[in-house]
Amino acid sequence: MTHPARGSRTADYDYDLPPDRIAQRPARRRDGSRLLVLHRDSGAIEHRRFHEIVDLIPPGDALVLNETRVLRARLIGRKPTGAPAEILLLHPATPPRPGEGGTGRQGESPGPTPPGVEALR
Repeated sequence: MTHPARGSRTADYDYDLPPDRIAQRPARRRDGSRLLVLHRDSGAIEHRRFHEIVDLIPPGDALVLNETRVLRARLIGRKPTGAPAEILLLHPATPPRPGEGGTGRQGESPGPTPPGVEALR
């Protein structure tokens, strides 16, 4: 029986992370954020600051930056009746053409508004 390579299963990345250790807002200076370094050869853990990452990248290696932004995709509110309501945005809406209502993805109709749900304008 063959076993999957270490690090190839999502379960390989499970660990305890207490909620009070999760940042609620970015560091004032982004390069001052904390950086956890795991030395694979020894298993030693080192606590550094992100601006020190340049000291950890060997000559000839590349650092790829991901500048994608996260869309706030979950909207919590209340219906006119007072009942809770939640809207999950799955993709950006295309802007409406003059004289038309909003649409979903390019060329898709959002369909009728469900009963009891008010359209936001």
